[in-house]
Amino acid sequence: MQNSNKNNSRNLQSRFYKILRRKVFFSNELKKALLVAYYEAQKNQTCVNLNLLLYGLLSQPDSLAYRLFLTALSKYQNNTSLNSKLIKTKIQKINKQNLNDKGLKELSIEVLNENKKTPWLMPEVKQTIITSINLALQSKKKIVVVTTKNVFFDLLSNELIRDSIRKLID
Repeated sequence: MQNSNKNNSRNLQSRFYKILRRKVFFSNELKKALLVAYYEAQKNQTCVNLNLLLYGLLSQPDSLAYRLFLTALSKYQNNTSLNSKLIKTKIQKINKQNLNDKGLKELSIEVLNENKKTPWLMPEVKQTIITSINLALQSKKKIVVVTTKNVFFDLLSNELIRDSIRKLID
């Protein structure tokens, strides 16, 4: 009887450790979005807030968040080419000035490392990233990639972000 109890506890422990061994990575688009938001905040001498994070997400033309936003915008205003071209050119002009790909690997390590202080991130942004990671971890995969789509959908749950998107559209 004691052997079966020991085996059960070992099985539970091994299942627990398997869950902990899962790896979480940021997609390259999400890393670039965080860098764009960081450089924009640095230029304005502020911290990265939710609006700057949204700006960073929408500034990546290859990201899922950008494509979802343009699809929703075109459905909303019934004009696909004009809106997407205007937004794309405005964002690309700003990106040419701000984006450096050099710090991508260090950035993901800094954000995920809880021991390291990241004073350039507002608490709401950290909470959004943590919520996005938890959302991505709901899948059963061993290696989980947090994409811009995860963060974008979490941002849409915030009323201030929805208001700023309404202002951007109108």
